[in-house]
Amino acid sequence: MGAQAALRRRYPRRRVQQPCRPVRQQRTQGQRPGGPGNDRFRLPALSTLAAGVRFESTHRGHPWSIRLDGTNLPQAQGLHISPVGLVLPEQSRQVQLTFAIET
Repeated sequence: MGAQAALRRRYPRRRVQQPCRPVRQQRTQGQRPGGPGNDRFRLPALSTLAAGVRFESTHRGHPWSIRLDGTNLPQAQGLHISPVGLVLPEQSRQVQLTFAIET
């Protein structure tokens, strides 16, 4: 039993991500229940990880570079707000390889 208790302390159960819920606001005088200010939502926290590596060199006097970029490496799932205000699901893991050479 002691080993099971130690494992439970070390590896607790994961919490289920709660769905979006409306922000509760106090009504002011003259404000209707469906009026302005009642259409706000809070999104659960979302953390992602991005990394990149670049290598530069020259070949026959021409500089070149190779770059490897990765976004959302742990494949976090959640929602984010775009610059124009749209709520979108987080994109899956993406890896991009870029090769550039100057002539």
